[in-house]
Amino acid sequence: MIGCLYFKSKLLVYYNLFIIFANINYCETNCIIKKKVMSETKFSFEKLAVWQEVRKLVAECYSLVCKFPKEEKYALGNQIRRAVVSIASNIAEGSGRVSLKEKMHFIEIAYGSLMEVYCQLQIACDLKFINETDLKSMRTRFSLVSIMLTALRSAFQKRLPH
Repeated sequence: MIGCLYFKSKLLVYYNLFIIFANINYCETNCIIKKKVMSETKFSFEKLAVWQEVRKLVAECYSLVCKFPKEEKYALGNQIRRAVVSIASNIAEGSGRVSLKEKMHFIEIAYGSLMEVYCQLQIACDLKFINETDLKSMRTRFSLVSIMLTALRSAFQKRLPH
């Protein structure tokens, strides 16, 4: 009887080890598959030309803020950084919504943030934190993003049922 219990307990240990090993193997395989799939697919907002253009705008704004005086990097500079990132974030968030009205709403918020950043850069120019040439060179990208956001919103608008 004792020998039989010993055998059963050994069998149970081996069975549990097999289950653990099988689960580890499954998890590793599953993680590899998920990692490969995730690296090959893009989220819908990543495919948008306007989002890609805004990323360039973010980089340019961050570079301009570096020219600000030290005491302003954490005041007006911080506000500009947060607002310019908000443009990209709202495009991404809107693309994750199912409703066309919600998508349009987030594009409108992104447009508002775009105008906010440009206004703040104008103020920075008035205060001589950046020069007129910097502002003029940025205006082209702001105009382009403005046109792209308006076009995207219009495309959603046309798809709404009447």
